[in-house]
Amino acid sequence: MDEVLPILSVAVPSIFLEGLDYLVPEGVSLAQAAPGVRVRVPLGRREVTGVVLSLKSNSSYDQKKLRRAIAFLDEEPLVSNELLLLYSWVSRYYHYPIGEVILGTLPSKLRQPKPAILKKKPALVPLHFEPIVDLNQEQKQAVEQLQQVQGYRCFLLDGVTGSGKTEVYMHAIVQALKKQQQVLVLVPEIALTPQTLARFEQRFSVPVIAYHSALTPAVRLQHWLLCRVDVPLIVIGTRSSVFAPFHHLGLIVIDEEHDASYKQQTGLRYSARDVAIKRASDCGIPIILGSATPSLESYHNAVEGRFGHLKLSERVGDGRMPEVELIDLRGQHCDSGLSPRLLELISAEVERGNQVLLFLNRRGFAPVMMCHHCGWVVRCHHCESNLVWHKHRQRLVCHHCDLRRQVPMCCAQCEQANLIPVGLGTEQLEESLTTQFAPVPVIRIDRDSTRRKNSLEDKLHRLESGEPVILVGTQMLTKGHHFSKLTLVGMIEADSGLMGVDFRARERFAQQLVQVSGRAGRGAQLGRVVIQTRQPDDAFLNQLLKLGYHGGLSESLVQRRQLGYPPFGYLALLQADDPHAHKPNDFLRQVYRMLDSFGGDVELLGPVPAPMEKLRGRYRAQLLIKSNRRKSLHSLLYQFHRQVKEIKLSRSVRWSVDVDPQVMT
Repeated sequence: MDEVLPILSVAVPSIFLEGLDYLVPEGVSLAQAAPGVRVRVPLGRREVTGVVLSLKSNSSYDQKKLRRAIAFLDEEPLVSNELLLLYSWVSRYYHYPIGEVILGTLPSKLRQPKPAILKKKPALVPLHFEPIVDLNQEQKQAVEQLQQVQGYRCFLLDGVTGSGKTEVYMHAIVQALKKQQQVLVLVPEIALTPQTLARFEQRFSVPVIAYHSALTPAVRLQHWLLCRVDVPLIVIGTRSSVFAPFHHLGLIVIDEEHDASYKQQTGLRYSARDVAIKRASDCGIPIILGSATPSLESYHNAVEGRFGHLKLSERVGDGRMPEVELIDLRGQHCDSGLSPRLLELISAEVERGNQVLLFLNRRGFAPVMMCHHCGWVVRCHHCESNLVWHKHRQRLVCHHCDLRRQVPMCCAQCEQANLIPVGLGTEQLEESLTTQFAPVPVIRIDRDSTRRKNSLEDKLHRLESGEPVILVGTQMLTKGHHFSKLTLVGMIEADSGLMGVDFRARERFAQQLVQVSGRAGRGAQLGRVVIQTRQPDDAFLNQLLKLGYHGGLSESLVQRRQLGYPPFGYLALLQADDPHAHKPNDFLRQVYRMLDSFGGDVELLGPVPAPMEKLRGRYRAQLLIKSNRRKSLHSLLYQFHRQVKEIKLSRSVRWSVDVDPQVMT
């Protein structure tokens, strides 16, 4: 009778949805073989680091043909059972290989065959929290409801901009820390992490640590290991921190829960918000989703009673909601996108010693470089897009693949040397304002102007000083910032947001408008918001301004219910790309026929070319799967994964599955 040897199921970085089976390393104590331990294993001709998922006594493969693991890397499990269960759910829900899920979200240094050692354990310090402001009645009611909850409960903290949501977060955090628990606070952008970190460090005596991709690999590992220690602490992080290995997690807070940055758009396409809700449910702890402009999915869940609904309808202190003015650009002459009325308002505010924010979600100097003689446009060779003129760098740049080139000496079509920049970007707006309003400082904040280390913090510090400033910025400035002297916000081009083809386009426009408007009038002075548009009679825009965010989107909810789109239906997007233009569509047509043969309660839409068909030298197509039942959608995707190998093109065309897609590009 053959000896039965223990078998390890190991998550390895590979295409396999489940773990691979290995024999225990030779001469190793079985006591060391436990789920969550890292192990070095052979994979093809390579040696890789994996994580043990489970131990079992038999395998579906011939045990004599199983390869033996090389060595364990940890004395005890590095990944807890709670986290392994979460990883398993993520793998199943997003239909992504378990090894890529785990190894792709661990700190990169843990993929190396080296011990993971915490260099300095934090000291246990007495909890100290000093409220700086008195809570208003709505804030007190929200805090009381949060304090009463026992176990899991998801709350939507639905508060207008400047209503003091952060104070509610902090009071809820105190309750968790008093129980010696740990807290995760998710923010949508790395740019928001330093200021949030500083604010929490001022208020709490416990360790407050950052966790995001901009940390060095060594620092990120140390912060990851810190979470495993049994001490109360607060982690401020971006979406990847949802997988941090907390020893005793007691509360999760997701600020700006609506933000698209919480959805990973490449590789493992997970939603950090949804994973956080699942983790809170598994841990039996409360989770707070905060936003002035909640996603329609979260708002619908709150209205239906699945989430607790905490409302903050007024600004704290002396803050009042800003007045809104529409400027009709039709027939007007604009100077670098600025109407005479807006220029007049800017001049008046800076003369009073106030600050102004002008919002334009388009970086660079001009989005198009065009031949004035024949209309030819300089385009990217790798993408279906125009090259953007960056005057400061004297380069044309593709904002999709980062191709850079000099401006051609002449037109490629008519050979005339008459190329001109067309359209407006933040660089051009900054240049025009600097000329017109000297010596008032003009500060531009976008991805280009904040590349240098600490440049964003330096610019924000200057704004917080209260000196008269004209601020030009992109969506980086639409959330989380408080400038008490900022009294005027100008939305330079509102029309692009009103004309999006994505079913979420108007929701995103409304969020952007409300968020950027919310920067005005947060101090004692009344703020003003100016919206420049060539569509002043647009029904959606006027409904939004009249009824506010929730009322303005009521019709969108009705339309989504009729069409079966979220939150009333469930989606998955199959995407394919290849250097050959015909292959993605050919592959997805075969996928369509295969899925259609499965039947079930699903609807297949496509395949069609992606909105940007060519990206980074590859042609793209997509197939949308809709269902009124989540179970039906996932059942179809399971069948797809089991049988997709039967399609020959699946081995050459690159394809992916995006469950609950947020961007249809």
